[in-house]
Amino acid sequence: MVSLLQSVKDYLGIENDDDSFDGAITGHIDVSVFTLGQILTTIPEYTADTDADSIPKEVLMYIKLSTKLLFDPSASATVQDAITKAKNELEWRMSVDTPYLE
Repeated sequence: MVSLLQSVKDYLGIENDDDSFDGAITGHIDVSVFTLGQILTTIPEYTADTDADSIPKEVLMYIKLSTKLLFDPSASATVQDAITKAKNELEWRMSVDTPYLE
């Protein structure tokens, strides 16, 4: 089982055994999940310990992108803009009635 925290750390390029940023990353994951509660029709109960495989791929990618923007913003405006656009598109798509994400 890969936890949500481990999956996000892998996306950010942080080694799983490096726990020096876990508190900050977990806080950003929580903010992303809180935002998802306002986008989706039901409030997700994901925590940093949730099995990442149990989370719909679109939701998992949203959490990763959102955490990336908050925790490790790119110095490149082009990259930053691309990540923001991808996150915004996922927000819009998830805001439309998507029954399999419930």
